[in-house]
Amino acid sequence: MVQPGAEQLARILRAGREIAFDRVWLVAGPPTGRFVGPVDLYLIVRANPGWTVSANTLRWFREAVERIVPDIRIGVDCVEDLDGLGDPEDLQILLHMVELTDRLTDRDEGFWQVTTASGTVYLLNLTPGRRTLTRLPARDQATADYARIPVADLRRDGETLPLLSIGRLQLGHPGTLVIDVRRDGIPTLRNTTPVVAIVRLEDG
Repeated sequence: MVQPGAEQLARILRAGREIAFDRVWLVAGPPTGRFVGPVDLYLIVRANPGWTVSANTLRWFREAVERIVPDIRIGVDCVEDLDGLGDPEDLQILLHMVELTDRLTDRDEGFWQVTTASGTVYLLNLTPGRRTLTRLPARDQATADYARIPVADLRRDGETLPLLSIGRLQLGHPGTLVIDVRRDGIPTLRNTTPVVAIVRLEDG
């Protein structure tokens, strides 16, 4: 059994960006974005109509991933047009895909789940003009380094609070968030244990 850590996952995502892949998706993995081999990585490419990814590029990426995570079998494919897929098998694949990224910033949008080493889950709504955050302590399993450390209960856990700014949310690093806990506009700085997964959720 092989379970790549946050740093290995970040390196996989960076390798994809180096060859201009816009996104990397994980297929048939658990919702936290952690995975146990074998897995499939699907590359979602923004490109002009008719543009395809060469077999050499896919092979390069597969070999890069296998170097990053030894002893894991990686299947790589390319889905070029999410809206135009007519193959039932392709559509079924899309139902089991989660989008992965190695970081979130104030420029990102959408709905995201961020999991940290303590097992705490943060739900982020990054809709412009109404960004919010919900902290769910000990919702997931803690990593080995944090398994015996009690998870702190913080004020207004479980409530949806205004998110003022993302200081840092990056795989393998502690997170920093600025939120309005008092709901009076006075910012509160919240730090997290190291981020282990960042997964896009279905909108809404």
